[in-house]
Amino acid sequence: MEFASTRKRAEQLAKEEADRQKAEEQQQEEERLRAEAKKKDEEREAQRRRKEEDALERKRKRKDAQLEKKRVLAVEKAVKKKQRDELRAERKRKREEEKAERKRVLVAERAEKTRRLEEKEAREIRSGNVGYKRRRREESERQRSERITRDTLASTHMMSTRARSKLNK
Repeated sequence: MEFASTRKRAEQLAKEEADRQKAEEQQQEEERLRAEAKKKDEEREAQRRRKEEDALERKRKRKDAQLEKKRVLAVEKAVKKKQRDELRAERKRKREEEKAERKRVLVAERAEKTRRLEEKEAREIRSGNVGYKRRRREESERQRSERITRDTLASTHMMSTRARSKLNK
């Protein structure tokens, strides 16, 4: 009987040992599965982070490209404006030069005309022939200067009514 109880005891110990080993193997399997799950989670997290970083990098590059495009457009616009301003200034300078040239020519023509007229009058005076046209011109100049004087005085009311009526006669 003692032998049977020892055998039972041995079987029970063997069963407990087998259960303990089975539980240990099960625990190791669970730990291995947890470790694999943790590793997969870490890989997924790393992949998600890489995706986010890539998205941020693409966004930054797109923004940089837009800023560069805006900068290039602004530079082009500034260059065009400068060219327009230079062209405008050149045209203005040419117009002013042409205007000055026309004025210079006109003044020269008037001076030449006056010089010829004075020479003609000097010849007439030397020859003693003071012509009808000259007398008419001198008379019209005298009347014109009187009229200017009269109009100026009349417009400023510096003359009395009696003096104005005398002057108008």
